[in-house]
Amino acid sequence: MPMEVQLVTPDEKIEADKGRVALRYGPMIYNVEAVDQDITKTIGTAPFSVEWHPELLRGVMTIKGKWADGSPLVAVPNYARLNRDVTPTAVPEQPASRNPASIVWIKKE
Repeated sequence: MPMEVQLVTPDEKIEADKGRVALRYGPMIYNVEAVDQDITKTIGTAPFSVEWHPELLRGVMTIKGKWADGSPLVAVPNYARLNRDVTPTAVPEQPASRNPASIVWIKKE
């Protein structure tokens, strides 16, 4: 069964998620993690692809794309989040409550 990456929009009644999207591949929702990139960026409009990542939890399908600035975007399935280095490296230092290690709802252009 062919599948493609989809952008999911939140319910318009949820004020905190306005102007954001989530990534879905098949039945799975994906997260972007600070260990891979700066998760405060805006998502790009470039096409997304999926790629097998054998090193993470004995293998998971990841989503590859680009942020609006052209830098690479990597998303992992929600169930696989936070299973690597717990110290974010790509996000500038901020108080812990303002520096999440993983997010589902990504800023949209």
